[in-house]
Amino acid sequence: AGAKNVDFKAPDFAAKVAALNKTTPYLVHCAAGGRSGKTLDLIRDKGFVAINRGSATVTTTVTTGLAPGTYRDLLTGGVNAGACAGTSITVGSTGAVSLTLGANTAVVIDIATRL
Repeated sequence: AGAKNVDFKAPDFAAKVAALNKTTPYLVHCAAGGRSGKTLDLIRDKGFVAINRGSATVTTTVTTGLAPGTYRDLLTGGVNAGACAGTSITVGSTGAVSLTLGANTAVVIDIATRL
């Protein structure tokens, strides 16, 4: 419900990013990619979003920076009796995730969704 503009050059930038709601997906953008890349370095260990807006299935492996374990996808379900009620995503020992995303699908995990 509304955009948040966090000034990358502000002295309290890292604190503002750390204070963002951990269960809300965010879009990080800048015109050239430099500031968004540095911002991603700050939040990489907090969560992960993968979006496939194409018309074909995409299979890829991506390094997330998250701790190894099983996480629940915020988009497909919550927790039922301690188990994931939707899609579960496994982060491997190196922090990598192997994903297969169908056309026009997405997954979102963060540190709070670790099972």
